[in-house]
Amino acid sequence: MTEDKYRTSIAIVMPAGHVGATPMSHCTVAFLGNTTEVDYTQAQAQRLVDRLGQLDFWTPTQRIRTHSVAYESFGVEKDIPVAILKRDERILELRWRAEQLMTDYGIDWSKTWDYTPHVTLTPGTIIDELWRNGWDLNVSLRRPVLWWGNDRPQTKDLKAPFHV
Repeated sequence: MTEDKYRTSIAIVMPAGHVGATPMSHCTVAFLGNTTEVDYTQAQAQRLVDRLGQLDFWTPTQRIRTHSVAYESFGVEKDIPVAILKRDERILELRWRAEQLMTDYGIDWSKTWDYTPHVTLTPGTIIDELWRNGWDLNVSLRRPVLWWGNDRPQTKDLKAPFHV
């Protein structure tokens, strides 16, 4: 059995394109909990995500181009490598608007850590190694999508890099 069968997390993410990106590369907008613990539907959360995708800065390029400013390890065990992104005004506006909408919809989100825009890197990959050696990462972020348990839409064209 694969790990995918056990995913229950809910998150709003922006698919991330960069050198070494995989179809699961992303920048989290908000972690919303687990499917087993929430009192709202997937459709309600999707409506919120759809509204975030209508913000005016998504046109005409349909992406936010930014870059990394640091490398850190996140998580309780500090074992998740991440590239900290420049605090781009559009990313911060997206997060602020997401918080407003989540409050309006009665959807709770994790407040364990302060919001730090970042791209989660796959441990042990070439991009993780390059980052550990101080390499800068250019990133393109796409419109947000909803990850609901195993339902995790992927941006297919991430395999054909669109990094800046």
